[in-house]
Amino acid sequence: MPRIVFVSLFLGLVSGTANIDLRVEPGITSVRLLLGDREVATARPPLWHTTIDFGSDLEPRELTAVGYDELGYEVARASQVLNLPRQLAEAEISVEREAGLPSAVEVTGRHLQFAPPRSAKIAVDRRSLRVTKFRARLPQLDWTQPHVVSAEMRFDDGTIARRELVINGGFSD
Repeated sequence: MPRIVFVSLFLGLVSGTANIDLRVEPGITSVRLLLGDREVATARPPLWHTTIDFGSDLEPRELTAVGYDELGYEVARASQVLNLPRQLAEAEISVEREAGLPSAVEVTGRHLQFAPPRSAKIAVDRRSLRVTKFRARLPQLDWTQPHVVSAEMRFDDGTIARRELVINGGFSD
């Protein structure tokens, strides 16, 4: 099943107009963005980018990206809660596919105080992978079985963000 990842993570208070960037796996042809239960934008390939006006209210809300296939069926969903306390830094893992199977993973992160990421560690099933520019190729694996990808991103101020993802040949969660 395809997956959507927010490249734009909002860790602090959100109001006004902001850019939204998404990483979208193949099989998704459009993404509708909902703020609470109201549709506020649509993103399409190849950029998967849009702008949203969050207004001036700082109330907690959920930003949801809903992905649709070429027939208009929902095939993916991702969300993040806005305007509530969160971790100082967060990380996301996105999966790249070749011939329909996972081939590489990339970790992206955001820091509340905009500290840049310094380094990342990525492992699959507790085996460390070679990381280049926050990306690692996956080894040959039995894709009929689930595998755990773990990522750790270290920022310039020493903060560490961690994330895990279970993947197999057909889905990631």
